Amino acid sequence: MTCSAALLFALILASCASTESSTELKAFVLLDADKFQYINKSQAVVPRSPCSTYKVPHAIFGLEAGYLKGKDFVQKYDSTRDHKKSFWPDAWVKDHTLESAVKNSVVWYFREVARQIGPKRMQTYLSKIEYGNEDISGGIDRFWLSSSLEISPKQQVKVLARLLGDDSPLKKENVTTIKEIILWDKSQKHPVHAKTGTCRQSNGNYGAWLVGFVDVEGSPKYFASYLEGSDYKNLSVKRIEFTLNSLKKFGVL
Repeated sequence: MTCSAALLFALILASCASTESSTELKAFVLLDADKFQYINKSQAVVPRSPCSTYKVPHAIFGLEAGYLKGKDFVQKYDSTRDHKKSFWPDAWVKDHTLESAVKNSVVWYFREVARQIGPKRMQTYLSKIEYGNEDISGGIDRFWLSSSLEISPKQQVKVLARLLGDDSPLKKENVTTIKEIILWDKSQKHPVHAKTGTCRQSNGNYGAWLVGFVDVEGSPKYFASYLEGSDYKNLSVKRIEFTLNSLKKFGVL
């Protein structure tokens, strides 16, 4: 092999390795009745920051506390309190309802919800649903974003089943509200209710979540997908493909 050919071959290998390493790990958990099924079980039990998947219980907590008054409850954007960051999408920089804030993962909206709930009530709610490590020491308006609160994919599905199931310890009307808001995909064989979440993890990589449930003729199948790597955009796309393929693999879709 000539030097130039060897160099070209090395570059191709490096390119392939770089593409492959952009998604460094994947994990999937499905809870069907009392049965857990896994893809990459060893990673499915590792705790990580929940990122914006925390908005599912967070929204219900805000409703339980009486601060949020339903899915149409509006909070006005205050640029003096929540300064626009360079990475913010334009959709964040305006007033939002609870429904639009969940669908657009509007961080400032839920930071204010957290301040209104306060540490004492927030801790009580987290303990009631046994959410991950229940650690809010990272700050009342940021503990779920690359901070102290951590949860594993397996714990995610257990919490969803506890939180959204018929025996939820929280008010049925508040649970119904969030279930309606997170209806994510009606084009599949069965409706998929889900919430995304992406943020930096403690190792510096991005963690990309997709958690929720599939409503199979009134029998919910709870799931959690987690991908981790260095390429934010790649992960955001790949988690959808990975989740749908995993649900089909296990016969849910």
